[in-house]
Amino acid sequence: MIPSTARKVRQDPSNIGILLNAEKLFFFLTGHVGAMVMQNPRYQVTSVGKTVTLSCSQNMNHDTMYWYQQKLSQAPKLLFYYYDKEFNNETDTPDNFQPSRPNTSSSSLDIRSPGLGDSAVYLCASSKDTELQCSLLSVHKPLCAPVTSASPGTPSPLLTTI
Repeated sequence: MIPSTARKVRQDPSNIGILLNAEKLFFFLTGHVGAMVMQNPRYQVTSVGKTVTLSCSQNMNHDTMYWYQQKLSQAPKLLFYYYDKEFNNETDTPDNFQPSRPNTSSSSLDIRSPGLGDSAVYLCASSKDTELQCSLLSVHKPLCAPVTSASPGTPSPLLTTI
């Protein structure tokens, strides 16, 4: 489930750069959506098939970090998340997507041998608790406070054309 703050993210078309080239994949970061979750690098150009690493960091001591993929004209799709250092994979995540979480304040995503089908906006987000933990505590009145400080990191679109 997408954290409520992730659903509120509005992309500003003036921030999104688009480059077209038949032989290259272009990765872009569009500026900080929130100051507390950051993604790097700002942009990256790579050849088809060359590994790309996207990094994300947060300084709010959140237990959970998420990676989403948003393809053109589609809603963001949760790829996987880490609760502390415990990895949770969604069932249809491609095998060439390799996430890691070396410490509680950062996570990275390696896209190995990216192809045209991997063209998308990649988003990182963090939260103090997972949706499952919060909803299991109480059915009528959640004991977990709403996630108000978690904001997705800067999108890093992977755009290309043939």
